[in-house]
Amino acid sequence: MHKRGMVPVLCAAFCSAQLVTRTEYVYRPVGQQGGGGTFSGVVPGMVLAAGSAALLWWNEGRTAAQERLLASANRKLVHASGTDALDQANDGRLVHLYSPTVFSTGVTDSLFEDVRRPKAARLRRLTEVYQWDETSSTHEVRISRDTVQRTTSYSYDARWRDHTVGNAFHDGGRHHNPTPRLVPSIVLTTATDARLANGVSIEPALLEQLESWHPVRLRPGAADEEEEAAEEASAAREAAEEAAAEEEAVAEEAAPGHEVEGHRHEGRVSSAVVSLSAIDGAAIAPLDGHSSQAECIYFPVRGFAGDAARSSGSWALADGPSMPLPRSVGAYLHRERRLSASPMARLRVAPRAQVGDARVRFDEVPWPSEGVSVLACQASPTTLAPWRDRLGGGGPSLYMLLPGRVPACEMLRAARAASVRSMWMLRGAGAALMWLGLGCSLSWLPALAARLPLLGGLAGSLAGAGIGIVSLGGALSLSAGVVALAWVRYRPWRSAVLVAMAASAYCALAKAAVALHAAQSLGLPNRQPTARLRGQQPF
Repeated sequence: MHKRGMVPVLCAAFCSAQLVTRTEYVYRPVGQQGGGGTFSGVVPGMVLAAGSAALLWWNEGRTAAQERLLASANRKLVHASGTDALDQANDGRLVHLYSPTVFSTGVTDSLFEDVRRPKAARLRRLTEVYQWDETSSTHEVRISRDTVQRTTSYSYDARWRDHTVGNAFHDGGRHHNPTPRLVPSIVLTTATDARLANGVSIEPALLEQLESWHPVRLRPGAADEEEEAAEEASAAREAAEEAAAEEEAVAEEAAPGHEVEGHRHEGRVSSAVVSLSAIDGAAIAPLDGHSSQAECIYFPVRGFAGDAARSSGSWALADGPSMPLPRSVGAYLHRERRLSASPMARLRVAPRAQVGDARVRFDEVPWPSEGVSVLACQASPTTLAPWRDRLGGGGPSLYMLLPGRVPACEMLRAARAASVRSMWMLRGAGAALMWLGLGCSLSWLPALAARLPLLGGLAGSLAGAGIGIVSLGGALSLSAGVVALAWVRYRPWRSAVLVAMAASAYCALAKAAVALHAAQSLGLPNRQPTARLRGQQPF
């Protein structure tokens, strides 16, 4: 007889084309843990609790260092001009710059060379493939004191994915993901030659803080010169109108109490579109489920068939592969550009996706029309670098870029708000990790309670619920204790206040418990009602 393990009995039933069910019978006596012995969770729980304490301690130190950095930055800040040359005497100091314009040649995609965005700071290429994906769910039912029936259901759903799923499915080969024409991925390109109006270069690390993404419009064929001129004139008019509005809003932005979130620049979508040359077996198609301006380059796994259908805008899928797959996508695109200079076809409606189809769409972050504000260290009159307080050593740094004319005080306020959000998120993560660690460390109690005769199942359930509540309370208390100890190191005065509050709460609870116990001990016993007969004297 097996003492521990799995009985090799397997029943697989295909309930439908998208659902597979497997049934296993596992030997597990009552009270035995699924992954090991009764005390198997003690050591992992202690490791998780120790990791939680380390995370909380490090978070408090990081937050205190960030507060010291921001306080020092407020005292040492130097205001400089973003249009005039920087003073070499300010090298190594924290400077605040505002430049109404940014000069750059833009960005170009590394794979699709036709996608050139001269007025964009960042470019994102998102390649998605329509693939099968597997989702599993497990349900266990005890059928005897020694055996557990484990039922695992695998469901399959085809959807667009930006990563390769693979074919490690549990369906006996009923679902298969073919090799796509393009590998799913997300590729980001950032301008490397950006400069402010005074010639100061902007590193890509600063530009990556701009997150106003907008879809890139696609168009087949070469762009018409008259149309491009009209688009440039329209863009110039829009820029002039926004500049006038910016001058009116400067006073409001500089007013006290102004929040950065209230004037976040969402970016201006460039009116220029991308002209694409023809690629065999690909077409420009609307992006299903997105806005009307969202378009993509569609690569069906079997290609499109029929030149006659090119004019109708609704191509049919070919019966087989339109061409052998190349060794590299770059060589394939290069060859196709040289073979054909005709415009890429456009579809009026999004084609019905089939497993293996690929689509590519582009998003950009346009240069803010109202300029940018920078908060960084002046490494030289032409370069910027992250600023660190000399007293703080190698701690946190300030290296910020925001769209628009943002005062230095507002940028420091935004940095402080981001630090506070990170602090509370890490505190919550640390408390949750502590709760999980305590629950694992005390998991042996429900296992022992489940071994009681007759009432083992009920006792185990009640013990499990009690352990969950106790672990939650212990996690909150221990997390607060670790934070208080960290404050002794980093914030002594706040630590004293927190310890005093915790001690007061403990004394109040202890006093209430003692009073309740005393009232129960000194209370008169309950008298049993007695019938008093006529003329009978009470005892």
